[in-house]
Amino acid sequence: MYEVTLQFEPEFSASPPKKLFQVPGGKRIIPGLVSADWDITHDGERMLMILGTEPDPPSQINVILNWFEELKQRVPTGR
Repeated sequence: MYEVTLQFEPEFSASPPKKLFQVPGGKRIIPGLVSADWDITHDGERMLMILGTEPDPPSQINVILNWFEELKQRVPTGR
């Protein structure tokens, strides 16, 4: 997990990434399992993460173009 400081004024800039910690035991964060794979506690002192044991990330990414047009065809608004 890394931290990057962002600055927006007078212009946008980002600091170099700073490593916060290593995910333990060769595990990795599972992207897309839920709407958020991690969260910070209200006091800002802890992070909660969903971790998995899958060794490699997916080898394929599916990109769906014009999905909104297909949705409108499948679910008409009745207008």
